Amino acid sequence: MPTKPVVSEEDVMQAARALLARGKRVTGHDLRKEIGRGDQVRLLRIWNGVQASEADAARITELSHRSLSPTR
Repeated sequence: MPTKPVVSEEDVMQAARALLARGKRVTGHDLRKEIGRGDQVRLLRIWNGVQASEADAARITELSHRSLSPTR
């Protein structure tokens, strides 16, 4: 049976926000330093996945606003 990951997506998000607030780039190494545990590759994969999901959501929102706007 697979074990539950030690570091959650929320942990990664909080760490990434903290790094960005300090003007730092989000890297696997810096996520690992900020969180204090976890595999750098996995942490960065989580961050990249969240960014891609947010970008997709933004595109969907933009497209829905365009389709709802009246055309002249």
